[in-house]
Amino acid sequence: MKKTIVRLLLVMLCAAALTACAQQATPLPKEEATVESKATEAKPAETKMPATETPEAKTEEKPTAEPEKTEESKQVILEPGIQGPEGWPEDVPTPLTGEFLWGDWAPDQSFYTVDIRYTQAEIDAYAKRLQDAGFTKIDTDKYEDIYGDAGVYANDNWEIVLGDEGVNGDYTYMSLYPVK
Repeated sequence: MKKTIVRLLLVMLCAAALTACAQQATPLPKEEATVESKATEAKPAETKMPATETPEAKTEEKPTAEPEKTEESKQVILEPGIQGPEGWPEDVPTPLTGEFLWGDWAPDQSFYTVDIRYTQAEIDAYAKRLQDAGFTKIDTDKYEDIYGDAGVYANDNWEIVLGDEGVNGDYTYMSLYPVK
């Protein structure tokens, strides 16, 4: 009895392995599978498909596989950053290092600003982190009167202004402007 159970488990394991291998193999397109099954029902001589149909079937499969790879490469999973101050927007990644001193929205809710203690290397690392998250560095004079030479990083939802190290003594600022 035990041998029979062991054999059944072994057969089930082999079947599961074969199923997994079959799932990894390239399946036939529906049209090709239908033609093949009809051909085997009709005559054995008709089982081979013309050579012109095989390359078309292969080219149909490739475009569907390539966009999936590009979608996966666009999705960058960022490691969690330091805890942002209360009110920090959820869709903006926080830096990995540094120390937030405080943060708050402007009274008119036009921007969110923080004071942060971090070095220039940490600022540069945060700029890279923003770019990894889909922000791009933009060249704009829009904030020059307020912030001087700060770097500005933007996506469809936010423009983030990063001050350089030591702008305010031992700390600097970061301002997040929602794009309306």
